Amino acid sequence: MTIIWLILLFQIKHCIADFFLQSGQSVGAKHVYMNRANLVHAGHHGWLSGVVVFIVTQQLSLAILVALADWVIHLHIDWVKASTVYKKKWTIADTSFWWAFGFDQLLHQITYLIFTALLLV
Repeated sequence: MTIIWLILLFQIKHCIADFFLQSGQSVGAKHVYMNRANLVHAGHHGWLSGVVVFIVTQQLSLAILVALADWVIHLHIDWVKASTVYKKKWTIADTSFWWAFGFDQLLHQITYLIFTALLLV
């Protein structure tokens, strides 16, 4: 049952961080590596993942480790997608934009599945 709760909480966390907490400044500047707004956005993902892990495991050190890992991973997935979209000048009217967006989201979901698998080992 723990696997279901972890996946559900990671999904809720992702929705909150990617759609409710993300600023317009972050969205428009993700192609700039290590931009402050992007560091904050990835930080939202990181600390919320830490909260998820702590809720499920009650292990602070593990929660901090996952939080840091998610922060770094999320930052780089977003940057690669955004820099590619920026360089190619893709817009929401381009199929390639949506492929890049979808692949970005898939990589985030795979990250959560990997975290879940590692937490349950």
